[in-house]
Amino acid sequence: MGNQKSQLYLNNKELGDFFVSKLAYYSDNYKFSKAYKTGKWDGRIRFGTYNHPFLTFGTGLLIDVLNLLQRNNIEYIVQDTRIMPKKEFNTCTSYELRPYQKEAVDAAIKNQRGVIWAPTASGKTVTFSSLIAELGVPTLILVRNKDLMMQTMNRILEDLKLDTIGCIGNSIIQPAEFVTVGMLQTLSSMRENSTKNFNKLMSYFQCLIVDEAHAINANAKTFTKVVENIPSFYRFAFTATPKRTEYDTATDITLVSCFGPVIHHVSRRELVDQGYLVDTNIVIILNKKSEGMTREDYLENYPTPQEAYRAAWNDYIFNDVNRVPIIQNILKKHNGEQILIMCDSVELAEKFGKELHLQVVTGTTESHLRESIYDDFRSGKIKQLIATNIYSEGVDFTQLNVVVLAEPFRSPIKLLQRIGRGMRIHEGKNTSIVYDIADITSPFFDKQYAYRRKMYDKEEILYTFVKGEII
Repeated sequence: MGNQKSQLYLNNKELGDFFVSKLAYYSDNYKFSKAYKTGKWDGRIRFGTYNHPFLTFGTGLLIDVLNLLQRNNIEYIVQDTRIMPKKEFNTCTSYELRPYQKEAVDAAIKNQRGVIWAPTASGKTVTFSSLIAELGVPTLILVRNKDLMMQTMNRILEDLKLDTIGCIGNSIIQPAEFVTVGMLQTLSSMRENSTKNFNKLMSYFQCLIVDEAHAINANAKTFTKVVENIPSFYRFAFTATPKRTEYDTATDITLVSCFGPVIHHVSRRELVDQGYLVDTNIVIILNKKSEGMTREDYLENYPTPQEAYRAAWNDYIFNDVNRVPIIQNILKKHNGEQILIMCDSVELAEKFGKELHLQVVTGTTESHLRESIYDDFRSGKIKQLIATNIYSEGVDFTQLNVVVLAEPFRSPIKLLQRIGRGMRIHEGKNTSIVYDIADITSPFFDKQYAYRRKMYDKEEILYTFVKGEII
């Protein structure tokens, strides 16, 4: 048993093949793969390899392997080759943990690795800080973008009262002795440029924490390779959405393989009931278009499904004459309140910005301007803002209480993250409102809406309906 990989001695090829099969999970959309259609692939990704006489697998799957051994009445001996690091740094946090945060820290220390499943706005950074203080070993925190990196660095500095903090990202490679915050993209580039330098730097860190860890999945191979090649003893993944479906897929098992199973979970409903989050009301705006091509028409008239989808998006979303009036009515109804209008595409966000005369922030916005917009929106200086996916996760807007889902999408992760944007407690805020513009009679997008509604039911989030421009 090692930090990253473990091996099982199996001097039996048939048994080895059996375990490889049991550690294989179907990939997302495998049925559409050319390799699957031609019979060259069974649609499954294998998380174990057998080279006689050893089965090798991610240590995060150790419990699954041990359970397989027990169910098949195979005796085993576990040999732990890891070396537990000693505490090197003494510090403390400036916050008193909530009960569920304390439980998460205790579970992390006890298990030494695993997934902490907590909803958006549950105070994950405070939990990071306490965990880091308790362990007191060189720690690397990984995030997905510059905004999250800067926000996390500032919070950790404040929480732990540190004089300095390391940074690996935004063209800066300056690790610190105790805590360093890095970007997954930067570390991926480092690894590609020089595996030797990457391995040397990563060998220093004894604790690895990944925020918004659903980014580590079978579809994000470069990020996964980064995490798999960091040999930290302590390994923790924080996410609000560790599973995309009710059944196990290769996408979600990747996270387990790298970190281990869920070791602590607190639900959105629990935190609402305990008064740590405000509740959310969904208002579904039924946006109906009576004429137009069907899904089959688009697929028939365009050479690829991607081109068919893009053409439908132009007709039904980008050139939709109802969308701007709908949003205008929302802005009028909530005049003076803080509102975040969420889009997936830069094109639509910029179009709304011009027609509604509102500030727009996207991934292409210059860094200094993006930071200024973030600060102004967080402080309440900017009341109405249009943003793309860069504000879907990780950002902290306590005054925000109205979110508009202005462009269709299907991702359950994106949906829960966006809903969570308005759930933080703030003086005078009793609830948050999410407006979902539902394209109910449109090709492709009607199914996306149906999936979002299914998620509302699953998460037990109340919703009401209104028609068209009537808010």
